Amino acid sequence: MKLIYKGRGEGKTTELIKLSVETNTYILVKDQNRQRQVADLAQALGYDSMLFPVTLNEHFNAGRSRGMINRRFLIDDADDILQCLIGSDIPILACSWTKKEDENECDNSKKTICCSR
Repeated sequence: MKLIYKGRGEGKTTELIKLSVETNTYILVKDQNRQRQVADLAQALGYDSMLFPVTLNEHFNAGRSRGMINRRFLIDDADDILQCLIGSDIPILACSWTKKEDENECDNSKKTICCSR
């Protein structure tokens, strides 16, 4: 798992869009508003070949029929998605990861943490 942490408006979603195109992987988003924002940003950046983002609702309700249940996803705004799944505000979140030995995969200038679970 790779964790991208940056401030608001510093390019997290842009990085996900690039990764989505490179890996042909869907981006999972909270709702239709965010779905449209991500799709519009991808188009503005010239990434017309990006797979259209998938909402939580689409994943859980229509995902089975579209073969998405066991797919890998890139997660945009994971904190929003987790709050949506839990149904309440999350004041503190703790997580664990083990840093990979190969530092070549990490780009500290982009504030990207490479880890495996």
